[in-house]
Amino acid sequence: MPEPGPAHEHSAPRAPARPDAPGGVESALAAAFHDGESTALAGAYSLWGADVYALALRLLPQPGAAEEATERVFAEAWRERDSFDPTSSLAAWLLERARGEIAARRREPLGWAAFERTVRQAVTRETLANQPPLRARILRLALYERLTATEVADRLTLSVDRVRQELVQGLEALTPREGEKP
Repeated sequence: MPEPGPAHEHSAPRAPARPDAPGGVESALAAAFHDGESTALAGAYSLWGADVYALALRLLPQPGAAEEATERVFAEAWRERDSFDPTSSLAAWLLERARGEIAARRREPLGWAAFERTVRQAVTRETLANQPPLRARILRLALYERLTATEVADRLTLSVDRVRQELVQGLEALTPREGEKP
């Protein structure tokens, strides 16, 4: 996700990138995302994270709120990937989810409340204890202290990319697989 700053503050969202025609990269990524392949979330974020963030930044009052909305869109999309039709556009599905998240945040100033309830139901201290120590610490800061990836990176003196990578891997590890209990 682009870092908030002058270059992004006034930019309008661009049309979603369509890397190729049906049957190509986007179609393969959409199928992998739906199937829960571990690299698909990072791939989707790499292709469309900036689009989701730009839309959120345009419609939400603060860059931090736009960053949180973007992170939530991808986390919730991953958790609910079974509802995605892999024959349709993953970019369009993600942007539609972003619109819903932004609308909810504009009605509910504390947009983390619903996300936090969901996560607290799914994530237990025991689950976090099974994560590598750094990942568990990053997840605790993001989920329980409500810090953005940038704030976590600053607190732990890590790069934002490293924090996001750990968050993606942590959320993947916390996502129940088919046949497992949530």
